[in-house]
Amino acid sequence: PQTVWGRCNIPAYFHGDWYSRESGTDIKTLINADKWDSNEDETQLECVDIFIHSNPGLQQDGDNVTMLMVKTGGTNLNTCYMCVDVLWRTPNILQYRQEDCITARSGSQISLNDSCKSMNPWYGLPSIDVTFTMFKQSLEKINCVTTFEGVYQFSYEVDTGGGGICNHPDSQIKACQEPGSQYVDNDVFVMTYRKCLDVSTSKNEQIRYQCMGSWFAVRSGIGYTYAAVADTVEQDTREKFKCMMTLKNQKDANNQIRWVMSRFPDCTSLSGVYRGPLKLVLTRSKSISCLPVLNARLSSPSTQDRSD
Repeated sequence: PQTVWGRCNIPAYFHGDWYSRESGTDIKTLINADKWDSNEDETQLECVDIFIHSNPGLQQDGDNVTMLMVKTGGTNLNTCYMCVDVLWRTPNILQYRQEDCITARSGSQISLNDSCKSMNPWYGLPSIDVTFTMFKQSLEKINCVTTFEGVYQFSYEVDTGGGGICNHPDSQIKACQEPGSQYVDNDVFVMTYRKCLDVSTSKNEQIRYQCMGSWFAVRSGIGYTYAAVADTVEQDTREKFKCMMTLKNQKDANNQIRWVMSRFPDCTSLSGVYRGPLKLVLTRSKSISCLPVLNARLSSPSTQDRSD
């Protein structure tokens, strides 16, 4: 069998410390110019060959790639090669699929074009429901405007516990520029939960979330807008990061917007705007709005939504 030899550079927009929750296990991954090093096992993956997929018409800071990688160690016959597809979502979010190990013992030619499914047009890049989501641990500031902008009252329903819907008038999302900020953009929002006496799963809690960016992806033939957020004070990584999903242009008669939010750092638990661990219905506030900010300047533009 013919095997490949060489090295390639992993794009700089993938570099950093990343966290993912995979099949109930906490995974931390360090990515640099040529290595993909996770705590899942004691080996590292080194980049051997890379293909950058084109995204005509889209403007973004990163690309979707397919890499042929090799596990360090081993002999010529049992050296393990793996195909890794990485979907760039935002500067803070990657989604990836890693295929099974290929060795020279399998008798097949090992190369990017011959070994990796996504290089075959019949397969293409993976859909969101077969990828793991990686959250950057050292966050880059992202404008919240693609997630929330303004003030909303919201109702919420937790999918466990059978508590029902809590629709308290003082449950509020406030995504406004911080007072005194020199920037027009805003990278955090405040989510205030209020308890309903007749809903056992409701609570009184205020959480400050940092926006990690949003993106567009197709699931089961429907195009959704996804977003990721990070609790600014939570120390438990499993509780810190959340994935969210909505549909643009919902055309609700009451101008309400449905969102769902994950319980843990996992986007695959969101399968529709009516199906998720936490269901939210937002109504833009008519009595409260963001105060205008004078003499402010615009910082760098927000990340563009993108498709698979």
